[in-house]
Amino acid sequence: MGTKYIRAFSFYPPANSDPMLFADEVIRRMKELIKIAEDNSLIYALENESRVFADIPSRCRYIFDNIESSSLKMAFDPGNFIMNNAKPFPDCYDLLKKNIAYFHVKDASTEPRRFVPSGEGESEMGKLLTAAYNDGFDGVLSLEPHLKYLEGLNDAQRFTTAANALKKTLNSSLGAGFSISELAEFANYGQE
Repeated sequence: MGTKYIRAFSFYPPANSDPMLFADEVIRRMKELIKIAEDNSLIYALENESRVFADIPSRCRYIFDNIESSSLKMAFDPGNFIMNNAKPFPDCYDLLKKNIAYFHVKDASTEPRRFVPSGEGESEMGKLLTAAYNDGFDGVLSLEPHLKYLEGLNDAQRFTTAANALKKTLNSSLGAGFSISELAEFANYGQE
């Protein structure tokens, strides 16, 4: 398909167990997958998904410390870190910044516990993206809104809400000049 990045995960440890008991097996299996990525000039973009081995920053770092490969990078998801009681900025970012391939733009709040548009949660998205930019990040931002709680909006309007929030974050933190789309443009999407 011509892609360079394959977003992937670590493995699910048994529920209610110490994930570090399975660290050796996670590393063994991941090395096999990353070897396939290396052989095909691809990037295994490890996402910090909830309930997998690499759901918290210390275990993400453990993987990077134990697998040396230019084909292993991070798909950094601030919202998922928040859902796993970790602080995306500066804590997670400082620990993992050398390994980031791209960012999932997904913010979250803990009260109420849900994903929210960029800049409306606890990720400090503006500071996070500014630090990444200042550190030389030149990758992509992947918008991953998860905004089903906005029940009065259709999917296109939810996506537009997320895109507008990212634009506002980039405008205020990096001085970008993105225009904001009107939700009304997408009012009838998917209702025909």
